[in-house]
Amino acid sequence: MANEPRSHPESLGRGRVVSAEASPPPDGGAGFDWDLLDVYSALTLTATVGNPMTIELFSDSSSGMDFAGSYAWEIMIAPTGITGFNRDAIVLDTDQFYNADDTLFDITVSTSGMELLLLYNAEVAPALPGDTNGDCVVNILDMIGIRNHLNDWATSWPDFDVNNDTFINILDMIYVRNRLNDMCQ
Repeated sequence: MANEPRSHPESLGRGRVVSAEASPPPDGGAGFDWDLLDVYSALTLTATVGNPMTIELFSDSSSGMDFAGSYAWEIMIAPTGITGFNRDAIVLDTDQFYNADDTLFDITVSTSGMELLLLYNAEVAPALPGDTNGDCVVNILDMIGIRNHLNDWATSWPDFDVNNDTFINILDMIYVRNRLNDMCQ
């Protein structure tokens, strides 16, 4: 695992291949348990749908990953921001990731706009959008659950990140409020 520091603005894209080794984040964190590209300034992603950037993911059988769980890895960080992010212009190559289902991986920019996050989510979404406790009705109990986890990362409490932006915040409360009294069929 490596932390690859860069002190100048960085531009990534147009056919660029970035490799990232990832294992579950137990104790060591970014740069120890998984690779991290730390730009120390701005990061501009210039890849396009026609000429995408590829992120190669790899791990080994001893990673200890629970494939029934959910994970989020910071794989790139730029303290002055990431610009040019287009999810459709990034290919995630999981061929070298041990025992992986590539449909469960995704990539996004954090809500702060400073981290590129690799996501793995094997958990099944609730049958009713906004129903965080699975009781088949969207109600005040779902809002209380979100309130209790405000400003937490979704990796710890994925059921409460109802809008799937990797962070539990007021947007999740609004999502639930707009669906109050919805019920399962």
